[in-house]
Amino acid sequence: MSFFSKGAQRKDYVLAQLESQDLDLFSLIELLRSHNGQGTIKRGMKSVCMHPGLIIKSETTSSLIVDYLDDKFFIWFTGAPNPCVSLYKPFAFTLQNANQKYLQDLDTAIRFNHKWGVFSQKMIGNYNWFINNVKKERDEIEQEFILQIDKVIDNKNDKELSKLILELTNRAEEFRKKYVLCK
Repeated sequence: MSFFSKGAQRKDYVLAQLESQDLDLFSLIELLRSHNGQGTIKRGMKSVCMHPGLIIKSETTSSLIVDYLDDKFFIWFTGAPNPCVSLYKPFAFTLQNANQKYLQDLDTAIRFNHKWGVFSQKMIGNYNWFINNVKKERDEIEQEFILQIDKVIDNKNDKELSKLILELTNRAEEFRKKYVLCK
């Protein structure tokens, strides 16, 4: 790994965190949001959640986790940069999901990403406001999403799971609009 990319530091931090805690979806989400234990945004390449600095303009572009549940798996993804402020949303690869709004075509997917990128930029630009006014609700919504998926995963067919994921996606969109329009 390149000295300038700081990949070795990020890898060492992630491995130490993975070895020191019980792994569950919540802890993995928090790890991907990490600024290496600091409570504020850490600019530069050393942090798991990277933000551009004065010289280096790289940042985390998106984040995802693959959650294996028996013979099924879900993707939890931000669809936007800056996992530290982004909402992880569920997605399951099924034939039913082919009609989800943000996967209809490339232009729709790009618009989806852009809308969540605007949300992310707004939250990063007002990080203290995000911490005080948005973070708690974002975390509660993610927990709600995870619990709903966990509760129904074994009892639903692909069509019913797809319907639930669409409902959760709509809930995520309501959350995004609420905060993009309010400050």
